[in-house]
Amino acid sequence: MLERTFQRWQQKPLWLREEQVGHLFRNRPDLEPAEQARLAALPVAVRKALAVQRMLQLVTEPAIARLAGTCEIDADELIVGSLPPFSVGQGKEFVRYLTEAEEYQGMLDFLNELSPMGHIVPDHGRVVNRGLRAIIGECEQLRTEAPEKTAFYDSVIICLQAVIDYARRMADHVRTKCEQLDATDPRRAHLTAIAERLHRVPAEPSRSFADALQAIYVVHCALHWTVEVVPLGRLDQILQPFYAADQAQGLGPEQAQELMDCFWLKLDERVILNYRHAENRYTPADGVLTGFFGSSNFDQGGLLNQWMQQVTIGGVLPNDNPAPDDACNEVTRFCLHSARRLPLNSPTLDLRVHADTPEDILELAARALLSGGAHPVLLNDDRIITGLMNAGQHVPPLRTARNYACDGCYETMFAGETEFSFGFVPANAPLEFTLNRGAGLGAAGPMNLRGDKNSWRSKPAAEIESWEEFLAIMREHTLLSCHRYLNTLLATYGAKEAIAPSPLLSALIDGCIQRGQDLVAGGANYRIFSP
Repeated sequence: MLERTFQRWQQKPLWLREEQVGHLFRNRPDLEPAEQARLAALPVAVRKALAVQRMLQLVTEPAIARLAGTCEIDADELIVGSLPPFSVGQGKEFVRYLTEAEEYQGMLDFLNELSPMGHIVPDHGRVVNRGLRAIIGECEQLRTEAPEKTAFYDSVIICLQAVIDYARRMADHVRTKCEQLDATDPRRAHLTAIAERLHRVPAEPSRSFADALQAIYVVHCALHWTVEVVPLGRLDQILQPFYAADQAQGLGPEQAQELMDCFWLKLDERVILNYRHAENRYTPADGVLTGFFGSSNFDQGGLLNQWMQQVTIGGVLPNDNPAPDDACNEVTRFCLHSARRLPLNSPTLDLRVHADTPEDILELAARALLSGGAHPVLLNDDRIITGLMNAGQHVPPLRTARNYACDGCYETMFAGETEFSFGFVPANAPLEFTLNRGAGLGAAGPMNLRGDKNSWRSKPAAEIESWEEFLAIMREHTLLSCHRYLNTLLATYGAKEAIAPSPLLSALIDGCIQRGQDLVAGGANYRIFSP
């Protein structure tokens, strides 16, 4: 598998063509005009869900999968599925679903169907512990109690059923691969087991460690194929009960480690080592940060191999006990071993540490860092949990603050119940404003004279009499920059709901289903927005 992965890194990745993905109803010769009109009249949330359904159908169609590499199965794999090449730096392709009028309205606000930003931690615990069918049942019940929220519940139901169907079509690809092997090939047995597993999960609760890893990976792939570029959350806390149960039934640590290694490899298949092979599918509205107004031109070169696939491990248990309880377990150790043995650029591993983190965990972390993968990132629970408790007027329960995870870069949020965004305040700008009467130095010259005027016209530098006065002026420039971000956030909040709702991700964020509100419409339990 490593040899295949390294070889793939050198090659030009396969991509879906734009015309293969197409539109849900516009320019569809296979649809009657009446059907096109019916689809166009549906609520945007339902159209988005049908686009999710169609996208997951397209990527598992044998003809498309063969030519575009959207559903590749290798006979040696223990965890199967294919991630898209939709890195933050390359852009995405997704089934379009807006009418022409909605498309134009969206672009006035720099929004389109590719605008979901990811950066939000889903609750994979509900995937493995409840199964998607149970969440569908919950939505069906709530829909009868709140008929005015039918569009939201319908959108979630369609998306979750689409993921179940996606897993089962993937099982068909596994069976096809199995049939291609010689009758005496021992790999046929484990491929048959994988196919059977995909018929059960993620539809039903996971029964084993392998079930849980596979269920999480299927849902993770489905999210990424449908433009939700998200991390994985507290993987060790989610998986430990399944490992403990399997261990009692005879699963050894070597077998569990092999499964984790295979999972780790699957998250890094899409690396591009040769920049000439990069695609540029970017639009002005890709991955728009909530609260940002303008074209989203991220650093495409720097983000070419960034898929926001962050795994958070360690830390303390999410409880309300006065004294924290260490959360490290055997799956924590498996992840650290994988990070050392496979020092890849993805997934990014975050290790939460605190005063009582076990010594062997710190030793494994040191060895992983020495391996050259620059992981794990170390996060200080003793400071971060306190910071999250005191960051706003609404103080969360201690158990919630203790259950934080990283968003794909490094920002922290309450796992599985947070809507998140951030804004940019360049660190050097307030310093320049303080020295240059509210103007940046970069544009100084014959056109702008002393530079771009972006802040208060403060005292000339020569008149600032003390270090304390200097800091006070710089604080005022900094506050203005932060409040400008918050002002734009409040002025534009909710605009995504009419253009780029997130029904599939909303199903995995606590609060959304209970309230009958999409993630981008305020459905999550918490909102963390930080400049």
